[in-house]
Parts: sequence; structure tokens; C-alpha cells
Amino acid sequence: MPVQRRRSLALVVGLAAFLAVAVAGQAAARFEPAPGTVVVRDDFSRSEVVRFLVPTGASIGRPEIEAAAAAAGVPDRGLEERASGRRDVRELRLDTSLTVRSSFLSRRIDAARLRRLDVFHQNRLVLELHPWATVVGGDVRPLGSDLLFRRYAVTGPADLAYRIPASAMLGPLVLVLLLTLVPYLGVRAYTGRVAASGAGTADKVHRLRTAMLAAALVLPLALTAVWVLSGLVLLPGLLVGGLATTGSGSAAAQVVVTMLLLALLFLVGLVPVLWAAGREYRKLRGITVTPASRRGSARLALAFGLPLLLWLPLVAVPLTGGLPAAVRLGLQAAWVVLVLVTVPLLAVRVMPTRPLEHAVRARLEALVERAGVRIREIRVLDTRSQQVANAVVMGPVPRLRYVLVTDHLLESLDQDELEAVVAHELGHAKQHHVLVKLGALLLLAVAVGVGVALGSPLLRSVNPTVLVLVLPVLLVLALLLVQGGLGLVLERRADEYAAGLVGVDPTVRGLERVAEANLLKRRTGLLWNLLTHHPGVAQRVERLRARQPHQRPTPPAPTATA
Repeated sequence: MPVQRRRSLALVVGLAAFLAVAVAGQAAARFEPAPGTVVVRDDFSRSEVVRFLVPTGASIGRPEIEAAAAAAGVPDRGLEERASGRRDVRELRLDTSLTVRSSFLSRRIDAARLRRLDVFHQNRLVLELHPWATVVGGDVRPLGSDLLFRRYAVTGPADLAYRIPASAMLGPLVLVLLLTLVPYLGVRAYTGRVAASGAGTADKVHRLRTAMLAAALVLPLALTAVWVLSGLVLLPGLLVGGLATTGSGSAAAQVVVTMLLLALLFLVGLVPVLWAAGREYRKLRGITVTPASRRGSARLALAFGLPLLLWLPLVAVPLTGGLPAAVRLGLQAAWVVLVLVTVPLLAVRVMPTRPLEHAVRARLEALVERAGVRIREIRVLDTRSQQVANAVVMGPVPRLRYVLVTDHLLESLDQDELEAVVAHELGHAKQHHVLVKLGALLLLAVAVGVGVALGSPLLRSVNPTVLVLVLPVLLVLALLLVQGGLGLVLERRADEYAAGLVGVDPTVRGLERVAEANLLKRRTGLLWNLLTHHPGVAQRVERLRARQPHQRPTPPAPTATA
């Protein structure tokens, strides 16, 4: 069996084993309070949630709960009925403030006020706390815990006091540190072995790229699991608790803080690993790091990261529950359109780009005119001696899209080969591949949403730990199959468009020269192709050569433009 197939098979077996172990965790019992129970949930955010599990057929409803809240002297910030996923109860949730905060991480509940909320008069009171919290006063009995809450049954009339000790954060932080240090040491040792091996330079570079790609794929999943399983997922609620004056504002703040903390967590985990692999990668390619190249890399990173940070509030607001669904959907659509329109304009100004020389620009502009594709400008992307030979088209909107060619590409290819590479990018623009991939992503998101909605009764019966471990992996696999598979199809179509526009021979030579300039491995496996959204150069060349006898003549200049 070829090595690439063995690796793909090993990955499939590994994922199957992981999912089997995760599903085995379903044996852990899910907490389901008995009908007639009042559950007070405090995750140390802005307010508390009181859950009333009304037995099916009971006459207790909104009037009784509102009267109980008034008698207890607690504010009613919202009372709504939620689907419980159970046939024996209806669940009503009251958003309120029941606790007295003696300090940032210490709370107290007046037992008399709590018992006035017991509309069932069955003395079934349960306290759900942040998993880091510890009860330090009151009559309670432990009921167990899961990754989200630690639960206690209230058994006596004494006031309840609980707090989060500062030392509780130490364990998760140590776990994050280990998850950062261990991959770094492993990748560093692996890169040393690769450099010392007797393989060719292109093969060594491919192995290092594989290590960096694997780290970029696996580490975020592992860090996300740690984020949830260790209780760090509730940290944003601790940080923004009490800062907002409305529920929606508090939710928006928590979304923003969550995104920023996750981004910081990913950076802390990924940067050391990528730096360890990148150092050996630069040695193999003979790349010298200079202050100018560092500034160029920083500007490229800013160009990719700034749009996400800039429009973060527009992402956060639609995710909150304080706005009508139509308004949230409108804001999300506006954010997508705004990003599509502004990112190319913003990126070109942030990245180190410059105009093309007159002779090269005139020839490429003639090619663009012949292809009938409307663009704003063709510019050179200065890679600061990073030896990246590539071209890219940015933006789906005509007259607002750019074509960028790197300086190393201009140095490595002749005029015909350069035209072929640019023609490939024009094929992406002509056939609207950016919008096609975006549409596929939206369809996948809709499919996931519909699946979650239809399967919500089943999901409620599944242990949260299983969901945390399995769902991200399934989502990544879905993205890999949909976006990766679609990317392979679109790359082949762009190759065919370039061959039809400038000829098969220049297109083949352009692909081979780009592979040579970038030290690409010529024949790659399916998994690598899916992850990078590009077929191997050898497969692309073979496909173009196979169609050469049936090559159509160069299409005439179209009358309509894209």
C-alpha cells in the first residue's frame, strides 16, 4: 500500500477511535431534575437564571411565577418558556438577580428569598454553580458535576455562601501551558529529524509544510476541547459580569470577550509550533529574515486579521438574543456584504504592494481585457525575500477586485508563463469562484442549523462532554469535504480556463515553474489536496496534457464583461 494511503487510513482509524471513545463517555449520567424542582443557576455572569420544571398537566404558569418573584423581591428581567426535551415537564426560565456579591468571586443567597420562589412547595431546590465554585456556607448536599456546572441540593434553611478560589484557575492554565509546550517540543524534534534525513529538499520542505498544516488543524480543536472541558468557557462571563446594564449588552460583551480570548488561546498554542517548524523551513529554502521581511510579514498578518477584529461587534450583536430574529439576520447579511466589499480595498492598503512595471502591466492588462474580467488593478505583492511565487485574485465584486502577483513570481517565470498563472486567477474571477465557495459555506451552515434544530431533542439527551468532543471534529470533517472537495473542482476549472485562454503548453510550464520556485512536492495525496484545496502539480499537468488533443482555440474577446 502506498505511503499516502497508509497515512490517510491511519487518520481515518484514529478519528474512528476518537469518536468511539467520546461516545463511550455517554455512560456518564446526564442530570435531569425531577418534576416540581426549582433550579437556581449562577455561572458568575451578570445575573442568575431560575429554572422552574413544571410537571406536565400542572396549572402553574407565568402568573404564579411572576407573583413568586414579586414576593421574593427579585427583579423579573425576562420570563420565557423553553423546550425541555422531556415529556414529563415544561420548563420556564426567569432571568433575575438573586445573589448578594460580597466580592468579585464571592456570592451569597438569602435562603428565605430562595424558598419564596418554590412555587411547587415540594422543597426541591437545586443550586447549579460554575464548576470552579465551592460552597462555603449553608445546608447543601452535592449532586455531582459536569463540564459546565457543579450541583447541590439545598437541604436546610441557612443562607447559602459560595465562592471561586483564585487557585481554581491554576489547573486549566497549567493544562493550556502543557498543550502549548508539548506540541512545540514534538515539532521541534520532528523538524530536526527531517533536516537530518537524506531526503531531497522538496520532500523535506513538504514534510515541514505538512507539520505546520497539521498543527494549524489539530491544535485549535484540542485547545477548544480544553477551553470547554476545563471550565475556561465560562471565564468570559466572569470577566464581563455586572459590566453591562442590559441582558443583550452583557451577551454581546461575552461574545466579544469569548472571541478575543479564543484568538489569544490559539495564538499562544500555534505561534511556538509554527515558529519551530518555520525556522527549519527557512533554513532549507535559504530564506534570510531581515527587519524589512519582519515588517512585511507583520503587515500581511494584519491584512488577514484586521477585518475580523474591525467587524467583531457586528458579529457579536447578531449572536445575542436581545434583538428580533429578522434584525439579527439583517445584520449578519450586512456584515457579509461589508466584508466582501471592503476587505480587498483594505488589504491592498495594508499589505506591502506596489504598482507593476509599465511593460509587464500593459501585457497583463491586455490579457485581462481579452478575458473580459473587470478588475481595479494588478499590483505586485512584495514578499520581502520569503520566496513565495504565487498570484491571487481578491474580491468578488467587479471594479473592486485586485489581482496580486508576488515579486518572486515575476523573477521566476517568463512572460508566457506569467500570463498563464494570471489567466488561472482570472478564471477564478470569471467563474465567480469566491461566491461559489461562500455559497457552499452558507449552505453548509444552514444544513448544520437545520440538523441541530431537528435533532435538538436527541442532543439534549447526550452528555455535554460527548458534544464538545465530537461536534467540532464532525464540523471540521464537513468543512474539509465540502470546501476542500469544491476547491479541487474549482482549481481544475481555473486550469482549464487558463489553458483555453493562453494555451495548454504555457499553462503547464507555468504550473511546473511555480512548483519549482516554491519547492512544491509534485505528486500529493488526496488528504493533502483536500486540506490545501489544490490538486498536486503532477495531477494538474496530467489532466491538462490529456485534454491537449481536444484543446479548443483561444476564445475571442467577449462582448460582455464579468
